[in-house]
Amino acid sequence: MAFNLLTLLHHCLGAAAGYWCGKKLGASSGGAALVSIACGFAPQLCATTFNQNPDVSSWFWVPLTAGLAWRASGLKPLLGAALCASAAALSNPYGGVMAAVALICLAPWERRTLPALWVLGGGLGLAWWLFGVPAGLAGSATAKVARDNLVHGIATPLDLLQPWPNILHQDSTWDGALVADFSYLGISLILFGLWGMRRRPAGRWWLLLAASLLLALGPALPAYAALEALTPLGRLHLSHRFTYLAVLVLAIGAARALGPRQAWLAAAVVAVDLIGTSGPPMFRPAAPFQDGACALLQELPEGPVFDLPGERGEQWLWAAACHGRPVAAGLNRAMPPGLEAELRAAPKGARRKVLRDAGFRYIVRHGRSRRRELGGWPELVNHTQRCRVAENRQGVWVIDLDLCVD
Repeated sequence: MAFNLLTLLHHCLGAAAGYWCGKKLGASSGGAALVSIACGFAPQLCATTFNQNPDVSSWFWVPLTAGLAWRASGLKPLLGAALCASAAALSNPYGGVMAAVALICLAPWERRTLPALWVLGGGLGLAWWLFGVPAGLAGSATAKVARDNLVHGIATPLDLLQPWPNILHQDSTWDGALVADFSYLGISLILFGLWGMRRRPAGRWWLLLAASLLLALGPALPAYAALEALTPLGRLHLSHRFTYLAVLVLAIGAARALGPRQAWLAAAVVAVDLIGTSGPPMFRPAAPFQDGACALLQELPEGPVFDLPGERGEQWLWAAACHGRPVAAGLNRAMPPGLEAELRAAPKGARRKVLRDAGFRYIVRHGRSRRRELGGWPELVNHTQRCRVAENRQGVWVIDLDLCVD
């Protein structure tokens, strides 16, 4: 329940921050509602909800940063914008990049902005120190992955207009059983936004829109390689998440130019567009994968569980919820940093001992998992007949490491 509430909270905070940003920029209530809908139901935000990733969807900092930075009349709002951008970076690197770009593009290009930029630099530096140093570890949120896995993380010009999610199934090179990529900007939002930006031209907003599209298209553009070489952006391989910033810019462009009645009508059209396309595919409930493993564990003493196949298909949430034990990944993860590297370095015959010494009690081998292989560790379940403490007809084995390791 806490996980679900956190996920919904990010949509609520995004909508509230969008409404405040619209009012801050002088839009009518209808225009602010349009920005609120765009920020609360941006297709990419809905995709992160579908993919069970609330750890990367605290993007409400981005409209807060934009509202404080645009035509700031003094140092306090600029410092506030820098603190919001720093908070975004400390929440997750994608939000930090979007908020930092918004601050740089929208803040006055004057000497009085320098203190805010110093604060921003400190926040980004702290975030890099916290999250960038261990980026080489397997499983890091900013770990660089192979280029053949990037298909799920790159937006294309067609994706920006295509009103349905790109779903990758198990036969892809990505580990997840089902991953949603939704780079759609909203056809109605694009039309309203470009019309509004042309009616009330502002070079800074055009600059921010161009920057957001450059970030979103990312590795699909040949010139992006140079940007990756000069910055840490190469570690953020899910560049389609930056479409959230483009959605914000288009919504603000429309909100600033539309009259009160026009804005309410546009808000209704955009709501039908964004929620109608990204909502049902993202929020429909999916039956959890159930093979009886939790019933087997209920009869056994307590102890952390290592599932095979692994939890990268987003099965860890169901596993942790149904049996309540620590698992190798997720909210109550039991796998300490560096354990996966230690497993890979250990001889195959010693890997069960490495797991036991790290605190794991059980290996659960799922016979009919949606994944086709054992997550790279088939040797962990070989020759374990003597230490199997439970099994069922669905092909599940529970292996007690205390019995397997002498």
